Amino acid sequence: MKLYGSHRSPYVQKVRVFIREKGIPCDFLDVRPASAEVVALNPLSQIPTLELDNGSGIFDSTVIVDYIDGAWPERPLIPQAFAERIEVRRWEALCDGMADSARMIKYEASADATSRKGADYFAKHQGKVDRGMLFIDAAIAGRKYCVGNSLTLADVAFAAAYAYITQNLPEMSILGQTPAARAHAESLFARPSFSILV
Repeated sequence: MKLYGSHRSPYVQKVRVFIREKGIPCDFLDVRPASAEVVALNPLSQIPTLELDNGSGIFDSTVIVDYIDGAWPERPLIPQAFAERIEVRRWEALCDGMADSARMIKYEASADATSRKGADYFAKHQGKVDRGMLFIDAAIAGRKYCVGNSLTLADVAFAAAYAYITQNLPEMSILGQTPAARAHAESLFARPSFSILV
């Protein structure tokens, strides 16, 4: 298998950590979404895109992790029980949404002054990150994992989003107000499969 993407993308990094945690061999190719390899496999021309050994492509990070966990069911990272699976997916949606808003903030800050969308746009996305971080900080306090008693996709999605935010927007005040989230991220970054995030 081959995973196409950029190490700068939190969604690509989520998939990379997920694959590493599962212990599955997979080549990673750092490419742009418009690369010929991605376009040939994914009509949306987006990353991450996974190329299977039969030459077909799977795209969107949520679909890729679902495929990986189902195709290699040993050491599952997405619970089978309905309630637990929905909770893990809820965490993934939250963390992906935070990462998306962080990306919007980064792009807005680096845009030419004449093309910026304005203070309301910035505040909307900042609010999403802040509320998400506060939710996570309260939920993770006193716990070893985001959901249940073992590492899941929820932890992977959180770590990928947290790494993206701290590396690209280290000045965010919310980072200093969420010590439980920071401690959980640091514990995850110590795992070998998560080392690519730091």
